[in-house]
Amino acid sequence: MSEPLPLVASEVWKKFDGVTAVSGVSLELGEGETVALVGPSGCGKSSLLRMIAGLDGVDGGKIRLQGVSVDDGQSRVMPEDRSIGIVFQEHALFGHLTVAQNVGFGLRAQSRSARRARVAEMLALIELPEFSDRYPH
Repeated sequence: MSEPLPLVASEVWKKFDGVTAVSGVSLELGEGETVALVGPSGCGKSSLLRMIAGLDGVDGGKIRLQGVSVDDGQSRVMPEDRSIGIVFQEHALFGHLTVAQNVGFGLRAQSRSARRARVAEMLALIELPEFSDRYPH
């Protein structure tokens, strides 16, 4: 049996305030493949990427990562549990995570104590330790 594809988006839809941003997009990405999403501003590229990363939920369709459903409109795996990253032109933080959790997001392979120590070190370095338990918004 073959390995599941790293990414499968099937008939994905997203609306914002009644305006369709993504309309029935399907995409399959195999191991080691690279894809470019090209189009004019406002055509849904970032919205699709935000749904794949879990920053926004789908309004319709399904997204699977490594064969596991991560969003089908009914159940959703949160972004920090998807093992997928995204970098946009404008830097963004996870609004549902504290400053410390955002700083330590990429350190999930480390033990909790090692992660906390490293986050404290980084926040002290930039003179922001008092903001560790605050949310970005």
